[in-house]
Amino acid sequence: MKNSTEERKQTYYREITLFIKNLTKLNISLSPKDLEVIDLFIQLDIPVEDAKRLIKRELLRYPLDKRKNFSLSPLEKPLKAKLLKKKKKTVKNSFQKNNSTVWGNVIHRFNIPPELLQEGEDPFLTELKVISFIWNKLPEDEKREIKLEALKRLKANFILSNIDKKTVLKSIIREIIKERYF
Repeated sequence: MKNSTEERKQTYYREITLFIKNLTKLNISLSPKDLEVIDLFIQLDIPVEDAKRLIKRELLRYPLDKRKNFSLSPLEKPLKAKLLKKKKKTVKNSFQKNNSTVWGNVIHRFNIPPELLQEGEDPFLTELKVISFIWNKLPEDEKREIKLEALKRLKANFILSNIDKKTVLKSIIREIIKERYF
């Protein structure tokens, strides 16, 4: 259980870092304060896509020439207030709310076995399982096409000497699959 929580955190950090690098077109690293804000996203069970929307909205407040100084710290105060509210009252799991809409469509289109989607499981881990299932069922030519597109995005958006290429490619491939099939 501890490993899956740590793995989830690391994957969440990678997704958010990759997203920020794509938006800023800079190879910036996140400060410890930014990582604390990402921890708040995780504690609040905010799905990655919702976190990305919040970050994008915050980034658009920065002029282009100031984006190298981008920080997530302005999001900290509202997130802490939300965390305090969450602790005071119980909130339904976002996976249960969205199960009939987003996941219902994906399950129907790809004939995903119901045992893959466990009730009460972390939505982020469920998303990773669904993406892995879809990837395994794709034809080889489509996999090759997605890999080529991911490589193009990698070369266009990153300084290749400063990153773990394999990890970033996996993240980009997940994004492409979500764009195409979700």
